Amino acid sequence: MIRSALLLSGVVLAIHSISVRAEGSVSVPGSLVDSVSASPPVAPAANQFDRIEHKLDEVLQRLDEARMQPSSAAPRPPGSSGLPFHSNAISPASAASLTAYKPGALAMVHPGPKDTASTSEVPFDAVGGFVYEGGPLTLSDMRGRGVRYPGPVGVELQGWLRAKDAGRYQLATDLTVRFAHNGVSGPTCFLQAWLEGRALDQRSVLVSNHGKSDTTASLVVGADLEPGLYRLRVWTNCTAPQGVTAISELLIKTPAELNLRPVTGNDLLHREG
Repeated sequence: MIRSALLLSGVVLAIHSISVRAEGSVSVPGSLVDSVSASPPVAPAANQFDRIEHKLDEVLQRLDEARMQPSSAAPRPPGSSGLPFHSNAISPASAASLTAYKPGALAMVHPGPKDTASTSEVPFDAVGGFVYEGGPLTLSDMRGRGVRYPGPVGVELQGWLRAKDAGRYQLATDLTVRFAHNGVSGPTCFLQAWLEGRALDQRSVLVSNHGKSDTTASLVVGADLEPGLYRLRVWTNCTAPQGVTAISELLIKTPAELNLRPVTGNDLLHREG
């Protein structure tokens, strides 16, 4: 129906144009112009109608294509979270060679937070660093890791998370807080992780002693992954009230495991240079 209406409109416009030209001609007797102007109007050639029909075919084809294309503003289906994490990851097949990656993640040690409000802030300055392949980190005294800084610290891990199986992965920090005596206020501890530059989530907890010398707590974040290597960044710290020792250890749970366990150099990788 659309095509027939457009074709009829084109024919009417063509006939109207021809009649206007015929009515507007001027006769000049005894001249060549008179003989040309007095000649009867010539009907439009067949190829002119062919061109009009061809143009209409193009218009109709473009209208059909526009109707068939999905709208970019269409709502996402329920449960959709946008860009999947594996879109920017390096799959084992596309990685040049796993020999280019070394065990462990790079640990950048920063001054600890001054108060609870600043636990999520990663300071620009670093006071030390080492390669982290797992194990507990004493955030109130890092001399055991070769860091000579007289004060509480936060640890920023940078490297690659190695996902061998598809499914849900969980990262956690296992916290152990030791109190010198009762009545000491507990620290606030913080965990945040990023994969491929996207924040997984952030967690914080106030660890109280409840009359015990040692108290434990855990903070957990997670993501659904496909097999591959993922850029990982983890920021962990605790405030440091007087008389408190805070110890943190990074844990992981893969789809093939039932429980959280300490990370190893096979879970976290880094590249030198």
